[in-house]
Amino acid sequence: MLEVSESPVVDDEGNSLACYVEISVDGIPAGRFSDGDSLAIQEGAEVRASPLECSGYSFDHWELDGHELMEDSPIFTMTGDLTLKAVFTRPPKERKIVVREPWLTAFPERFRFVARGADLEMNMDVLSRTAGPSLPGQRRMLIVLGGPDVVPYNWRSVGVRFLRERGSFSGLELNSSVYRAVFGEVDYAVIYVDHDDMVVRIAGITRYGTRAGLIYLMEHPDLLGASGLYLIEWRDLNGNEDVDSNEINLIFP
Repeated sequence: MLEVSESPVVDDEGNSLACYVEISVDGIPAGRFSDGDSLAIQEGAEVRASPLECSGYSFDHWELDGHELMEDSPIFTMTGDLTLKAVFTRPPKERKIVVREPWLTAFPERFRFVARGADLEMNMDVLSRTAGPSLPGQRRMLIVLGGPDVVPYNWRSVGVRFLRERGSFSGLELNSSVYRAVFGEVDYAVIYVDHDDMVVRIAGITRYGTRAGLIYLMEHPDLLGASGLYLIEWRDLNGNEDVDSNEINLIFP
């Protein structure tokens, strides 16, 4: 038996919505299914699952008996009773970076920020590194801070995959290499500069990585000169459980 489940999907009023997935068995379409549906499938059969459009939501990933699947349309073999979960995410509404002190207001003219849950430290990271002349740039760029749990984005479209373990993000994959975070000790972040949309996305595996990515960008404004994807590594070399600029290194490209 294959049980189908979904992450919670609601409309703007909080009412539950049904999003559907398509399943085929041994190459034969079996139909469309939603949360709570089940399908009797013999052991040994080959199953293929594909997500369908879901109003206001984007498909993120599959989980088979709690294990994340890497493909958008995975194929797997029935080995007994299994639960297939489709995880959909909804892009958050834009929110300005949180300012918790009245004097933390002088953001650079050429930049604006979207940051859910940004804290005092990240505010200070920006201000302490942008005093004086504005960073180079003809138009204002939007800097989006936050990993996939905070700011959903299709990172696979630029060759990055964030990896889950026991429901939380613990690593990322880039160019077939896997990078694992140790909370408060080691972290990684991707910086994606997109000149077509005038957006810079900074996403860490945890908040330490996101902060390290922000610091690195503020100290290396040359990254903004052209579109590109960058991977940075942070290691807490001095053991102070804080992100210091001398602990951050660019490891890709």
